[in-house]
Amino acid sequence: MSETSMKPNTTLAGLPVRLAAFLLTLSLVGIIGYSLAWPEAPLLASDSRTYLKVAEDLKDFHLDALTLRTIGYPLFLRLTGSGLEPSRTLFVASLVAHFLAIWIFAQVLVRCGLKNRTVAALACLVALPPFVEPAAMVLTETLSQLLLLAAFSFLLLGLGGPRLRLVFVSGLLFGVAAIVRPTFQAIGPALALAVLGSGWLTGEALKASSKQLRAAVLLGVTCVAVVGGYATWSWVRFDFFGLAPGTLGYSLSTKTSKVLERLPEEYAAEREILIAGRDANLIERGSSHTGEQFLPGTKPALEEATGLRGLELEDHILHLNLLLVRAAPLHYLWESLRALPTYWFPTAGPLSSFGSPLLKVAWTALHFLLVGIFFLQCIVICGGVLLELTGRGNRSGLRSLDALLPFPEASPFLLAGAIVFYTMAISCGLHHGEARYRNPTDLLIVLMVALGAVLWKRLAVERRA
Repeated sequence: MSETSMKPNTTLAGLPVRLAAFLLTLSLVGIIGYSLAWPEAPLLASDSRTYLKVAEDLKDFHLDALTLRTIGYPLFLRLTGSGLEPSRTLFVASLVAHFLAIWIFAQVLVRCGLKNRTVAALACLVALPPFVEPAAMVLTETLSQLLLLAAFSFLLLGLGGPRLRLVFVSGLLFGVAAIVRPTFQAIGPALALAVLGSGWLTGEALKASSKQLRAAVLLGVTCVAVVGGYATWSWVRFDFFGLAPGTLGYSLSTKTSKVLERLPEEYAAEREILIAGRDANLIERGSSHTGEQFLPGTKPALEEATGLRGLELEDHILHLNLLLVRAAPLHYLWESLRALPTYWFPTAGPLSSFGSPLLKVAWTALHFLLVGIFFLQCIVICGGVLLELTGRGNRSGLRSLDALLPFPEASPFLLAGAIVFYTMAISCGLHHGEARYRNPTDLLIVLMVALGAVLWKRLAVERRA
């Protein structure tokens, strides 16, 4: 990507000095303001205790036992003084992480040519309480967001500069993001394909440029190497090759809870235990009343019935769920699609509304406005590209995406979209699509809304021409 031409003495950390000063002020006001406004933070969620337990195990920075959580976020907890209980320092560090992500967000927009006032307005938007509230929770969302934004920025710099070493840094950061949140363990290969897809050249639609190809390979290999290195360490240390044992089996169980009766007769004992656990979870006070979270409560009975423990039991649970997916593939597809609306719902909670119903309504309206614009832009831009490819293209029916969606906006829009939709696909396809799983990509969604407006105008001008 071509850099915005500026005099060296007019920039600070990749931003015009006046914009940098504004963002620095916004960050300081935000960190201090939210620290005072939310004295009860950080707050615990249903998953928080599992992370704190690993953080306590890491008090000597040595993991003594294999856990269901990767060590990325627990290390962050440990470094902020959190063990069995979260510390106030954790909340402040999470706020800093969010505003660092906003700084990177602004750098990308400036490099894309957006005006300083527009960037400042967008920075204020993503500094509003609904976007900051995840920082007040003892969960991985805010740290994952920072890592994704940093990796994304380095990827764009690497693709636009003469050297690819920044793509290597990007791959490392995406790999670290996977160790913080295993959702992203396949994002390297997925983005490598996205890099190739955004690199088609006019007249060579079926052949990527050598630079795009090298960047894609470097990105994919680096990310896989980080994830594979962690998995290898886990294998050597605990005889388990992977990031988080039991995660896939549990995730699939949220999709198969309604078809447990289809387990073969040879697994009759396990079937009855799982059905009883699901039915009990449906009416359990304080549960989601969907029966999707039934699996943890059935493990003691499964251990007794099968004689399996630890990793062997987790492998058996995964096997049972794969049998159910194979027995009812359309039901699995339906459950994945049914998770999509939930995934795109607001996540603003009581902290961001400050107890005001009007604020709650305002944040909800803002969320659906942004999501509506986001999908409308995706539809319009993709439709415009398809029209160009099939109407005014060359004999093969294909044209260069760079010719259709000119730099500097096209590549960031396409690659940000790859991250957003990858996260959606994994969260809804392998889990129940809880809305907070979208939080690490919220800034990328706003970035796409901003860039999409520019691309929409360009397509409109091109069509009129």
